[in-house]
Amino acid sequence: MYMMQRPYMMSGNEVARVIFRADSNIVGHVLDQFGFHHEDGAIYTNKTEDTVDVSVFVNFDAMLFWVLQFGQYIEVLQPQSFRKNVIDTVTKMYEKYNPP
Repeated sequence: MYMMQRPYMMSGNEVARVIFRADSNIVGHVLDQFGFHHEDGAIYTNKTEDTVDVSVFVNFDAMLFWVLQFGQYIEVLQPQSFRKNVIDTVTKMYEKYNPP
């Protein structure tokens, strides 16, 4: 459970639930990182042919790096504070790579 909550072994005290939508083509990566069953801490819902919603307890710092790694295949749904953090980070990256 400790490893699942801390992708990349990031330290930090804030571990909370994050819900994200993943494209079906990366479900293998999601399962590798967060486990297969509710007992592992991950809850999989709203499965369609194209996406699945995943709910996990994770360290926010570590999860940010994981989301950025799979950014084009992931949408953070909740919590809004973490979603905003992802948006702010991606915006700053865009500004670095696309200066005025």
